[in-house]
Amino acid sequence: MEYFGMDLLVLAVVFTVASIPMGAFAYGFSSISTPLLLLAGYTNRQFAPLLNFIELWQNPLLLYLDRRSITAKALGQALPISLGIVPGTLVGALLLKSADPSLLRLATFLVLAPLVLAQAAGIRRPLGDWRLLAPLGFPIGVLYGVTTISGPPLAMILNNNGLVKGEFRTAMAVIRTVESTATFISYLTLGVFKPAVVYLAALVAPVIVASMIIGQVVARMARPEDFRRLTMSFDAWVIGYGLMEALGHWLPFALIVIADLILLRYYITVQRPRIIKGENSPI
Repeated sequence: MEYFGMDLLVLAVVFTVASIPMGAFAYGFSSISTPLLLLAGYTNRQFAPLLNFIELWQNPLLLYLDRRSITAKALGQALPISLGIVPGTLVGALLLKSADPSLLRLATFLVLAPLVLAQAAGIRRPLGDWRLLAPLGFPIGVLYGVTTISGPPLAMILNNNGLVKGEFRTAMAVIRTVESTATFISYLTLGVFKPAVVYLAALVAPVIVASMIIGQVVARMARPEDFRRLTMSFDAWVIGYGLMEALGHWLPFALIVIADLILLRYYITVQRPRIIKGENSPI
């Protein structure tokens, strides 16, 4: 059944797949939903307001679930970058409203591919004084305003600053609550948001909440890094396929698959043993 040009069954399947990692890691919903919805034939302009409205309540819910992990350290890292995100979301919303949908589709895949592969590589180095990183919030805000995606770059930043698992999830939830709220205001101001989105979000909300709960259970039962790495491989292959369709050539898909397989082999043979031994404990 279609609502406002979007098939409810397609949305339910996509949001089920995307909400399980969201429940487990406090990010991943948009970075998985966006390429899948693009492959389903929808445009950024069509689904971005829906994803944003869902995250408007999804992120505060995660923050509430992880309220015991709210610490001064987590807030001290989340708030400075949030300040840079706010103006960035306005620029992103302007691009979403004015840019050509086919160009946005291609640009989204081109931006996502290196972000996902870089995260899969597991680079972890201290990034220095957190206050100097506040300007990074602006380009992340632009990316979110256009695509509702910010998880991969935020995860790479937060993974390098010594947060334990609960603090990481809390910092991520704080930042994404700020950016989803700022983007919602920008969408409303620019006329990008349509009231019909509220009705559609209400229809898929039960599926999303149930899948987030499943994600939290899975995160407790499985090794978080193994599950996260599997999710990134899935995301990379979807993005590679999307690039192949957008460019009309198989080479981008082949290159991304090969790169992911190399990184996956490195994870299994080198990184995972270190994690198990406690030498490189994941967040």
